[in-house]
Amino acid sequence: MKKILTLSCLMAVAGIAATASAQVVWGGRAGLCYSTVTSFGSDNYDDYDDDDDDDDDDDDDDDDHNNRRIAGKAGLEVGPTLYYALKENIYLNSGAMFSMKNFKVRGGSLNLYYIEVPLSIGYAVPLGGLDLYAQAGSYVGVKLGERFTISNHEDSDGKDYGVGSFNAGVGLAGGINIKRFKIEVGYQYGLKNVLKGDSDNRITLGSVFTGISYIF
Repeated sequence: MKKILTLSCLMAVAGIAATASAQVVWGGRAGLCYSTVTSFGSDNYDDYDDDDDDDDDDDDDDDDHNNRRIAGKAGLEVGPTLYYALKENIYLNSGAMFSMKNFKVRGGSLNLYYIEVPLSIGYAVPLGGLDLYAQAGSYVGVKLGERFTISNHEDSDGKDYGVGSFNAGVGLAGGINIKRFKIEVGYQYGLKNVLKGDSDNRITLGSVFTGISYIF
């Protein structure tokens, strides 16, 4: 986690320094993310399983059972986005995205609400009246809250479900620029164990996302 934060800070400092003579544009982005969970040797694996019928899995080996990605549910992503032009076709992208990471759990669903700050470096390729682009970088997330719902009845927004306050990871994205619009798809892979105070078991969050940005 410290290495991720250090790398993000260094990239941010480099980006801020570079923008002294760079073009800066900003806009708004909205889209959907489909969250995933990866479990490494977790005793709480079944808490994140959306299949109540595990009898058919008895023949799976321990590695398959303890290192598995589980699909979650779709959630909303929205927020401001910034682009810093470093030199021709090369840019930095950042912003502050409100992200809903939703999961099916036994007996209900768990909704995690984050503010995520990504920092990526990208390259754009002009193709006539549009641009193709790809970018890669890291992100840091701060959990704003969580909600657990049991059988369509809300339990408690304030209850602690053992998910820590911070998340961090790496991401890739690509898309197309059409005038002031950007259409994008990408993937985030979490590197931080989000289980609070648990060093033996690891659960990381990831997401596949798609969105549209409008640049002012």
